[in-house]
Amino acid sequence: MVTELLIIRAKDDYYRFKDGSYFPCRLNKGSVFPLGQVEKAKKLCTILQKDGIAEVSLMKLTIVEEPYLIAS
Repeated sequence: MVTELLIIRAKDDYYRFKDGSYFPCRLNKGSVFPLGQVEKAKKLCTILQKDGIAEVSLMKLTIVEEPYLIAS
């Protein structure tokens, strides 16, 4: 199974959006959006850019789910 999500990145940080505000964070804490919410994610990128945050990028995460074999 493959899942694709969008996440917002600027330089070395990802961004978490909550309660009308945002803050930089690591990948595992960043807000993710399904591909169907691309317009929402693009608007959030624009907000970051208007607030002076440089090098804002909308990134696609691809998650592949597969069995993990545990050695006996």
